[in-house]
Amino acid sequence: MHMSKRFWTGAFAAVAAAASLTACGGGSGGANNEGVSKDEVTIGVMVDGSGPTASDQLPWQHGFEAYVKRLNDAGGVDGRKVKVVVKDDKFDAAVGVTAYKSLESQTPSLAIFGLGSGGPQSAVAPLAAKDEIPVVTGLLTTKESLVPFNPYVFGMAPSYADQVDVILAHGKEKVGSDTPRVAVVDNGAATGIEVEELVEERAVEGVEYAGAVAFPPTETTGDAIVQKLISMKPDFVVYHGGAGNVNLLMKAQAKFGTEMPVIGITPTGSYAAYQGLDPEVGNLFEFVQWSTPSTLEVEGTKQLLEDAEAAGFGEDDISASTFTQGYVAGMVLEEALKGAGDDPTRESFRDALEGISDLDTLGLSSSIRYSAENHGGASGLRPMKYDYATETFETLGEFSDYEGFIVHQYTK
Repeated sequence: MHMSKRFWTGAFAAVAAAASLTACGGGSGGANNEGVSKDEVTIGVMVDGSGPTASDQLPWQHGFEAYVKRLNDAGGVDGRKVKVVVKDDKFDAAVGVTAYKSLESQTPSLAIFGLGSGGPQSAVAPLAAKDEIPVVTGLLTTKESLVPFNPYVFGMAPSYADQVDVILAHGKEKVGSDTPRVAVVDNGAATGIEVEELVEERAVEGVEYAGAVAFPPTETTGDAIVQKLISMKPDFVVYHGGAGNVNLLMKAQAKFGTEMPVIGITPTGSYAAYQGLDPEVGNLFEFVQWSTPSTLEVEGTKQLLEDAEAAGFGEDDISASTFTQGYVAGMVLEEALKGAGDDPTRESFRDALEGISDLDTLGLSSSIRYSAENHGGASGLRPMKYDYATETFETLGEFSDYEGFIVHQYTK
């Protein structure tokens, strides 16, 4: 149900006040207070630039910047160039709130993109509703950002509920069982607990839930995690966390001689997950993804690679799936700016986002869909893996193959 703006402004203001996280200043001022001038529009970007997920989030930032450079080189939108102001949230909610306050009022931005860390994103979501500033998420979209409906937060990556739907469907196919025993390995944060709960909820539908093991991003070995998994005897493992930790997990599997299939969430889809693994171990790991890596040729690949080179980004950036996702976020930015009118405001930008009903990203991702009632973003997911023979990623089916398994739990 689409609640009224009045309801959300009051409800989220109460939450923010209780948490002592009230942002400085308001987001409802004139154009000068919303990051728009005659020749320029300011867009805020929040990423984990120096924390435990920086290796995933910095390529996202660079993909976004590559698209913005393309946009500016072509003259911007309606004669305005885009100025990107980046803030490091350090994977920390409190730091994220401080960064948000700066972008909302101190260095005003028309909108904020990124927020790929669960803690900062969940903390900022109610503030964005109170201050009426559009936020477009990056690597992940937390439940708190979508439920209950938030009129100012727009997802990009499919929610964890959608990801778990596809992971479990693919896992059943992979192990050849309609009632597999499934364990969860997650980073121990709130989003990891969310994934645990989602898998456990789906146990009533045939999945046998074996339990969960926390694998914090600060750990340097996966040995203890694999030993716990051995005792849990799963048919396959649902993995939530970064690419670095899944690499440690698979190396520990090689050490203990186990062969447990692992299927990860979208940010794990990078070379870092497979680095240093023998093929027999690396082939045990797959992931679900809503974007297409730059190594696979689709209609938009050539332009992405040209734009990445023009912006000075190298193979380490471009090879990450998150680079493509940041680039697609740039497409969303352009589309919303074009729809926001000659004198864009935060409100008109938000309305323009809701008008993006089926954005064709030239094969770089599943289509991006928003409406006044649904801010979910990417419409589909498919499993992928690394192909050691071709030294690139391969898709395991099409987006359409898995549409029927996604129940859109958070965006109904």
